[in-house]
Amino acid sequence: MKRILMSITVVALALSVPASGGASGGKAEQAAAIAKKIKAQPDKAEDIVKEAGVTPEQYQQLLREVAGDPDLSAAYANAMGK
Repeated sequence: MKRILMSITVVALALSVPASGGASGGKAEQAAAIAKKIKAQPDKAEDIVKEAGVTPEQYQQLLREVAGDPDLSAAYANAMGK
């Protein structure tokens, strides 16, 4: 669970960098949907990830992919309401 929360922090840090327009939303929206649920119930992070149909490792990889792509980062920020 700590790794998942750290991954969310990595994405949040990546979002502090300005990103430009037209982002692909699928992966970013999936990551944001999971992150919102984890934020609401951090003690159930592992269960939330599993219910989303991914392993914790797959979720971490998804977060790294979103954090590493400016368009995905912008879509993630938008989906998170930032």
